[in-house]
Amino acid sequence: MPLNTRAILSVAALTGLCASVTLAQTPAPAATPPAAAAKPAAAKPVTAKPAAGMTITATSANVTGAGEKVEFYINHWSTDADRDKIAAAWNTKPAAPAARAGAEGAAGRNGGAAGAAAGGRAGRGGADAPAAPRTPEGALAAVLKDMTPAGYFWTSEVGGYVVRYAVKLPGATPADSRIVLLTDKRLGAAKNTWQPVPAGGTANTYEFSLIELRIPAKGEGEGKASLVGTVTLDPATRTMTLDNYDGQPVTLRGVTMRADS
Repeated sequence: MPLNTRAILSVAALTGLCASVTLAQTPAPAATPPAAAAKPAAAKPVTAKPAAGMTITATSANVTGAGEKVEFYINHWSTDADRDKIAAAWNTKPAAPAARAGAEGAAGRNGGAAGAAAGGRAGRGGADAPAAPRTPEGALAAVLKDMTPAGYFWTSEVGGYVVRYAVKLPGATPADSRIVLLTDKRLGAAKNTWQPVPAGGTANTYEFSLIELRIPAKGEGEGKASLVGTVTLDPATRTMTLDNYDGQPVTLRGVTMRADS
């Protein structure tokens, strides 16, 4: 059956309307998100590597706190200049204070009355007290406090000790080690764990501590400290050592050392 022009136009209009409705109901495609910026690679932490040194471990013996662990860390050996400073301090000659010698001379020259007057003024505080005479022990303790630290060591005490002087010498054989350490404090200054036992001898009055370690090439060594007895200057090495080492009580056992990389 033939279609007239109006029918054709009606069908075309209806078809277009349906297409418009369909397009309006179709959801628009989601917008593509922008590409995320590339995340920079995390920086690797930089760990400061300590300089090579020497670690020594031992256990205390023949003291009131025997059995505690002691750990030494030596970061460098002392120089010949350090050795010479210590030797010069130890060679200090004790002498009477100049102030006292001058006062005594003046009193003698001025006679009894003048001396009495001078004594009266001193009694009222007019004159300064004479300085204590210098001794090798005092001179050594003083020079140690001004020396650059060569390392440290720790005991069970809260604070550690600064090693002011450290030297390594040949032992009984070339492969063995003999190490001498000096600190500017007396062992046990903060805790009563380094008093010598009665069988070890009478404690001295040094304000510093000298520790001498003897370590074989293989196995464990021993150490002794200047808690009793005396120290001396070895004329062969010009280094401070324990006087009569063999006669001193052992204060450190199980001594081992390792080089740190």
